[in-house]
Amino acid sequence: MGRPASSLDRPLLVAFGVSLVCHTLFLGFQLVQLHLHSDAERSRTLDVVYEYQVAEQEVHQLQRQLTELRNNPEAIPAPAGVLAPAPTIRIPDRPALAMSMTQPDASTARTAVVDLTNLVDAAQGNPVLLSYFSALREQIQRTANQRTWLTGQAAQGVVLISFVLSSNGEVLSVSVVADRSVPSRALQDIALRIVKASSPFVPFPPSLPDSAKTIVVPLEFLVGS
Repeated sequence: MGRPASSLDRPLLVAFGVSLVCHTLFLGFQLVQLHLHSDAERSRTLDVVYEYQVAEQEVHQLQRQLTELRNNPEAIPAPAGVLAPAPTIRIPDRPALAMSMTQPDASTARTAVVDLTNLVDAAQGNPVLLSYFSALREQIQRTANQRTWLTGQAAQGVVLISFVLSSNGEVLSVSVVADRSVPSRALQDIALRIVKASSPFVPFPPSLPDSAKTIVVPLEFLVGS
């Protein structure tokens, strides 16, 4: 005779119960995953829609600003922290100032004034004086190049500076030749400061027996060069 039906069905019931539990857990896990995935998709969709709306608003705002700037170019602001280009300061090379004077005045000016725009004419054929006057000019130019003297302004032009130089290289006095300089007080003040900051100079060479000499130097301010 076989075993009772109850003893035969017990393993089947246990197996069925285990299978049912496993399938229930699996389905529950799938439902949780589906729910989380659906929430993530909805969140990502909302984020994309929100970012698109913000970007669209920013584009419209930039377009309005561009239209306003096109209609009013003077309203364009300067970038933060960016300054206007500083003028270049140089000593120009050109004929001596005495060349523009009358003949009697020119001969007097050559002996009394040294014009650093024309070193050959100022040295009058003396190589020692040519070297000395070149050193004066280079020292002033180096001082002008050491730092930015003027920013944020578009002023330009030539300022003529006259200074009395003693035989020991000390600057005794400095002044602006106003009638031959650009009428800009800012440029004139800077030119004066550059010459003063360049002193003291080297003493006179033996070829220059004068106790003092008047030196004239033009400082040219150029914007965008």
